[in-house]
Amino acid sequence: MSVASAPILEVRNVSKRFNGAKTVDEVSFSLSGGTITALIGPNGAGKTTLFNLINGYMHPDFGRIVFNGKDIAGVPVYKIAGSGLGRLFQDVRTFPKLSVFENVLIGCDAQTRTSLPVLLGSGARVSAAQKHKIKSALEWAGLSHKSEALAEELSFGQQKLLAMARLSCTDAHLLLLDEPFAGVADEVVRKQIVPLLKTAAKSGTTVLLIEHLLSVVWEISDHIIIMDEGKIVNTGTAEQVIKSPVLGEVFLGN
Repeated sequence: MSVASAPILEVRNVSKRFNGAKTVDEVSFSLSGGTITALIGPNGAGKTTLFNLINGYMHPDFGRIVFNGKDIAGVPVYKIAGSGLGRLFQDVRTFPKLSVFENVLIGCDAQTRTSLPVLLGSGARVSAAQKHKIKSALEWAGLSHKSEALAEELSFGQQKLLAMARLSCTDAHLLLLDEPFAGVADEVVRKQIVPLLKTAAKSGTTVLLIEHLLSVVWEISDHIIIMDEGKIVNTGTAEQVIKSPVLGEVFLGN
């Protein structure tokens, strides 16, 4: 009889208040390794605040957040990132005046925390291992032909792909992706970003994403969590959630 592996992430009764109101209200769930979980719900449901709590931008008022067996609630952002948790923001946050290659190089160096002037200085050397890693990441993201281009020269969709390539070089075990499909052409979503996420999950990386493009959410998610007014109101597989009356109540009010 096989023993189930421990969850990579456990959120236990986590709450966060702003001006007396609970933006996140006693939220609990866990994620297994190598899975894709979608966090959905209307604007203001508390989804991004929950992401901020998980990756250390905010500290919970109550509850525990356990990543790879360690409680990270209240741990500084850089330490959480260094432990293998990566995040993609809605506004992407590439370095616009650096090349595509240099942007991904920064991801490769996330574990050592080398300062940017040192990392990118004229005397800096990129190791053969780093070059191979960057090349693989750019091939994975379909950006090999843009290696020397400045990040600001890329389309918005390509910048999201670049941010994902940079995240892949951090060797993160868990990726928090905040609306990875927003503002991106449907063709890029379905032909490039979706395959990237599926490949990442197959390789053992766990993905937790916030997304409003529900047609793609149904397609790629192993598990779906619905939040509304700071609470989890429904969870299950795509088939289970689609059939639940909660979906219509939350998004359509009926």
